[in-house]
Formats: sequence, structure tokens, C-alpha cells
Amino acid sequence: MSKLRIPESFREGFKILSSLSEVDFKNLLKTLSKTEKGTLPEELSSKISENTNIDKNITREIARILFSIYSLKEKFGENISQLINELLLALKNANVEIGTKAKWSKLEERLNNLLSYDENIGNTFKALKLLSDYDRIFIESKIITDIRPAFNDSDNLTTNTALIVHNLKIGFNNDGQQEELYFALDSNDLDELRKQIERAKKKEEMLKSTLKDKFLFIQPSKE
Repeated sequence: MSKLRIPESFREGFKILSSLSEVDFKNLLKTLSKTEKGTLPEELSSKISENTNIDKNITREIARILFSIYSLKEKFGENISQLINELLLALKNANVEIGTKAKWSKLEERLNNLLSYDENIGNTFKALKLLSDYDRIFIESKIITDIRPAFNDSDNLTTNTALIVHNLKIGFNNDGQQEELYFALDSNDLDELRKQIERAKKKEEMLKSTLKDKFLFIQPSKE
């Protein structure tokens, strides 16, 4: 019994890998060998599509599979053969149709080839993983602006005063669960937020400029 379980959304990608022509797979490997560190999945998908005859929808699945198996490689360490055996067994347990014994052997060989790009794909995955190591990860934000009139205490309920309130919604991932928090802000709070964001951006640019010769900085995709 395999320790791994292949999510249904990833099974098609393994079938695609097994069915690629020899020419397309060689071009795929050639693309990976020239791929720079810091290339994100969507960009990698475009590069593969440009350098092969493979449709963009298919290369998107290939890129997803690549980063997925490199996440597993992190857990298995140098024991690549065990990782591949577990993957193949998990695919068989999930009744994924690969075909003949020869096609299973070809998939095993291809997985072994794909796991030899630690210098670019592997290191990029490790850098992206640093972000997911935090308990709470920002997803999205939205500000809804309301006017709150202040009514008098008489029966006429007249008013000539009001307050503008900005409701800030922060969506975030909390240990795999999407959650939301709301904050009531006034215009002074907005100014403070803007000031802190501008300061953070300046610090980011300073660090990138100072350390550009030592590090390749990766900008995670919001997709």
C-alpha cells in the first residue's frame, strides 16, 4: 500500500506525461535544462508550449505536476527511486489508466528524468515554499466605504452630521482554511496604512538593489 494519494485533479497530468511523444518529451527536457531559477509554474507552462508542439492547456498540467512532484521530493530527500515507486503505486491504486507494462516503465523513466532539475525547478519550489511556512497567508483585501449618519433623539429623526467609515476586509489562509477579518477605518487610518505600505515597498527595493548580486529574488504569482 502506497503512503501517497494522488488527488484526482493531478491524475490527468501523469497520464499526459506518459502519453507524450518522444520528440515532445525530449523538447520538454531541453526546455527544463534552459529554464532559469525563479521561473514560476505559469511562466514555465508558457516556455514549454513555445518550445514544443504541446497545447498550452496541456503544458499547464505538466507544470503543475512538476512542482507537485518536487514538493514530494522535499519529503523523500535523496531517495528518488522510493519516491517514484510510491508515485507509481499510488497511481495504480487510484486506477489511473496508463496502459501497458511498457508504458508504465516509460512513465517511471520519465519521472526519473524530470526529477533531475534541482538547480532550477527544485530551488524555485523551495523558495516558494518559504511563503507557505507561515501560519496565516494573505489572499485578498477589499475596502467598502459607508456613510453613517448620526440622528438626533427627537421623534423627527433629523440629522446634519455623518461619519465616513471604511470597512477593510482581509482574506487569508489559516492552516489550510480560508478565513476573513474586518476592520473599521477612518481617513487617518487609511493614511497610516498607505504610509506603512510605501515604507515596506521602499525597504523591499533597497534590499533587492543591495543584494541583487547575491540572490535571485522570486516574485510569487497571485494566481
